[in-house]
Amino acid sequence: MNRPFRTAATHASDVEGRRGHDPRIDSSVEDRRYRASIDGIERRQFRKTKIAIAICLILVLSAAGVVYFFVVPSTVPHYAVTPGSVVVEMTGPGIVDATNKVTITSRIPGFLNSISVDRNDLVTAGQALAELDAKDIESELEGALADVDVAKSAVVEAMGNRAKAKAALDKANSDLVRRRGLSTSGIVSQVEVDTLEIAVQQATAEYDRSAAVEEGARAHVRVASAKVGVLQHKRNEAQILSPLNGVVVSRDRNVGDLLTAGIQLFQLVDPKSIVISTRLDESIMGLIEPGQSAKVRFTSDPIQAINAKVVRISRTVDPETREFMIELSPDGLPRNWALGQRAFVAIDVFLPPETLVVPLAFVARRDGRAGVWRRVLGRAIWAPIEAGAVSGKYLQVLHGVAPGDVILDPRGRYTFEAVAIEGSLK
Repeated sequence: MNRPFRTAATHASDVEGRRGHDPRIDSSVEDRRYRASIDGIERRQFRKTKIAIAICLILVLSAAGVVYFFVVPSTVPHYAVTPGSVVVEMTGPGIVDATNKVTITSRIPGFLNSISVDRNDLVTAGQALAELDAKDIESELEGALADVDVAKSAVVEAMGNRAKAKAALDKANSDLVRRRGLSTSGIVSQVEVDTLEIAVQQATAEYDRSAAVEEGARAHVRVASAKVGVLQHKRNEAQILSPLNGVVVSRDRNVGDLLTAGIQLFQLVDPKSIVISTRLDESIMGLIEPGQSAKVRFTSDPIQAINAKVVRISRTVDPETREFMIELSPDGLPRNWALGQRAFVAIDVFLPPETLVVPLAFVARRDGRAGVWRRVLGRAIWAPIEAGAVSGKYLQVLHGVAPGDVILDPRGRYTFEAVAIEGSLK
């Protein structure tokens, strides 16, 4: 059942109607109302006062923050950018290589009969490294030598036949001359003279044939002798000799293996020809010259730095990486080294006199880009830069700063910060 809504005034009138009119009751009600009104006013004024005080504190703190961060200058370390010639280290990975390395192969097929050296052995030029089984070649050589003897005997025989034919020719010519003299007196008939002329022609032909036979026999001697030379060379090839002074870096076959012509047997390297090959970007090709000093550290001994010099610059650039090859000659080698061993190369390069450099400690990164904090009108301003080569604790700057610019320590910097510097610029 819904009840009618009754206000406080209606309730008071009902009480007054039931109890009658009482002045004391009216006075207490009025007092309570007055006190409630006063309390509400005081509370509203207190809230307004607190809000005003909070706003004032915020404004004061904001003003103090603005003054502290953007008005009161902070004294910070700085660096003055000046052009100059500096030495930078161009670094890159290196590989141990050699300019004088030889792959020893067998020039003739055969079974490997013996091996005289092993890996890491030092060898000298002309030293025997290995030997093949050459019995077949020696048998062929003996037969070729016999053929030479036979050919020489044929030459002797041909020489005798030629001498005999020469004597017969001389006799025929003599008889012809004598008979012609007698034919003028009628003692010898013309028929006999004609017969002698024919005999002379036959003797001449026989002499020419004997001379040709002798020349053929001499040619057979030369052919047989050439065959002997080939077989002797093959027999010598059965003994494999070192072509240089060096060290054996690999041995790929064992005694008893069947070798074919061209198969690898050893690999020799001249230690004096060891170089360190490294690759650098083509942008610095103009700064590299033969004779420049460098440092080489091998991965097997990264503490020891070995002095080296640039000896050769490649005239080709890799079309994909845009890098070119440099070869360095080290002053020494570690106790244990190997072809293909990795190393770390640092080459000293003199940059042009107008080069601008900044300390690496003054370079920071923002949004993935390298940059510096410049002092402009007493404020810290961020400036991106294009970095170049690194020289120890300095960095070459290609774009982004100019001579005379003052750059600041990046630690704790923010945009438009008021900054001050002390003392002379570094």
